Amino acid sequence: MLALLFAGIGCDPPCVQDLDLDCAPLYSDLSWDTVHASTIETSCASAGCHSADDAAGDLVLTPAQTAWVALVEPATGAARVLPGDAACSPMIIRTESEAAASLMPPGAPLGEAERCVLRLWVQQGASR
Repeated sequence: MLALLFAGIGCDPPCVQDLDLDCAPLYSDLSWDTVHASTIETSCASAGCHSADDAAGDLVLTPAQTAWVALVEPATGAARVLPGDAACSPMIIRTESEAAASLMPPGAPLGEAERCVLRLWVQQGASR
């Protein structure tokens, strides 16, 4: 089981301890367009949670350019992705959570290979 650890250095919520970055991703192309189309749009935006019609947490994850800005460089609020720091990125913390109340997507967690794609994309700089 993944344990959460508060690093005490500005990482709130707590970072994921022992985040697996040697995982096997669902696909090898970790470009933003592929990550968005194959994981984020299909699992987060199309489910209605983060679509333009139902922006849970004021987060819209479609189209791809809007989603990248909302995750990495939002006009207001904190970034949900910290390029190069998957363990402390709020998006990764939420997709890796063991607590049902904070797990994303709710009720239908991503598979390990999908979570691996997100972890590696963030760790490699979250480029678009």
